[in-house]
Amino acid sequence: MSWLYSRGYRVVEDWRPVRVELVGPKGRVDVHPMRIDAAGDGVQQGLGDEVFVHAARDRTSGRIGGHAVVVASAERLRELRDGYVPRAIDHHDIEQLDQL
Repeated sequence: MSWLYSRGYRVVEDWRPVRVELVGPKGRVDVHPMRIDAAGDGVQQGLGDEVFVHAARDRTSGRIGGHAVVVASAERLRELRDGYVPRAIDHHDIEQLDQL
């Protein structure tokens, strides 16, 4: 995250170890730290004893500021919006995915 901090991003929502949302001069970044297991799946710690597994097949590469990053596929991002009342930013994100 130091790379993001050095570019003017600041934490606006901190649910570590689950996620951290940052906002900066070029938009919003939602970071979900995870370790990669032997099968290549991402294992993300939830709150308490909860654990989320993100299958390798559900990840792809993207770019932030010209740097390669690992991101969830568009289909997986839609799935991850289930289970809670969407906020305005969630509706915005889905609209962006629909334009891909």
